[in-house]
Amino acid sequence: MENSNITCYIYRAESDESDGDMATIGILIPRYKVVVPNQSGNFFWISKERKLKVYEKVYECFGEPPEELMLPNIEVIQNEEDINEDSAWTYVRCTHFDGEFEVISTLISLQEAVSPNVLNRIVIPLSDLGFSWICEFCNLLQEMAYYDNYISIIAETA
Repeated sequence: MENSNITCYIYRAESDESDGDMATIGILIPRYKVVVPNQSGNFFWISKERKLKVYEKVYECFGEPPEELMLPNIEVIQNEEDINEDSAWTYVRCTHFDGEFEVISTLISLQEAVSPNVLNRIVIPLSDLGFSWICEFCNLLQEMAYYDNYISIIAETA
């Protein structure tokens, strides 16, 4: 069995606190379901429906994703026909406060989760618009995850 490369986008922005150093905002693996231990709540598995909801909300604020993010436009997301592993993404939310050690350990965990495949890492420096777009994307994913957890807790206690 031949190993394949899995594209992994690492979004980075210049940090105001670090004299131009780069800070990682998020790590995205398009079209591949990765299962990793998630004690910190920063890993998100994104189905077709969730992608569409997030895209529609971010689109209202910022329009299409900037080309630098290498993401499909909203029409592509709307036209995905099948819900399968190819239409799912894995997204890891990072913050400016996460150190390089945490980011490296996250990448190691991701690599172990996709093994024997290889993560082909593409580091994308963000413009202001790209930064705003991906931050809003992160925020909405986190809000939806909190909402899902809340609904789950209510259902269990009802």
